[in-house]
Amino acid sequence: HLRHDVAAAPSMEEGARALAETFDAWLERWTRLGFQPVLDAWVARTPGLFGPCTARLSHETLSGIADGVEADGALRLKLPDGSLRVISAGDVFFGETA
Repeated sequence: HLRHDVAAAPSMEEGARALAETFDAWLERWTRLGFQPVLDAWVARTPGLFGPCTARLSHETLSGIADGVEADGALRLKLPDGSLRVISAGDVFFGETA
């Protein structure tokens, strides 16, 4: 997670060390408890997850309302016609300008 009380950017080494330590902690949590706690933490920290969303896929761009995620982390996107698409890979943008 990003700290709001940091006055200066870390050096490359400090940043890499912090990233590695955080990644290791989350990987250990996943290994010990399974994927669901990791997914729950991600969902809790994702602003806009239940709002306007655009997903740019390899051959199409879809816009609608993000409707949460599947158990495997895939995005549920409710399209304007009411249908639901499950997006496993793509560039996803949340917010009014999505």
